[in-house]
Amino acid sequence: MSGNWIMEMCDNHPLMSAIAECTVCCKPVCGDCAVSKNGTYFCNDSSHAALLEKCTALCESHNMFAMELLAKNLEAN
Repeated sequence: MSGNWIMEMCDNHPLMSAIAECTVCCKPVCGDCAVSKNGTYFCNDSSHAALLEKCTALCESHNMFAMELLAKNLEAN
């Protein structure tokens, strides 16, 4: 979460304190709403976790050929 906050409340449950922010949209989420994948938090929008997985695969390429191949596959999908 950002370093300038005192206490953020969950966007979905305004009476509950946020424990994290979605990595994609920065929406504050409580423990009931937060989805964690490999230490990264997302809101409950499943497309956000899927988006990060595609971006992560592209960043993990070890050479230009693999990176270009992954980019073409992502564009096709």
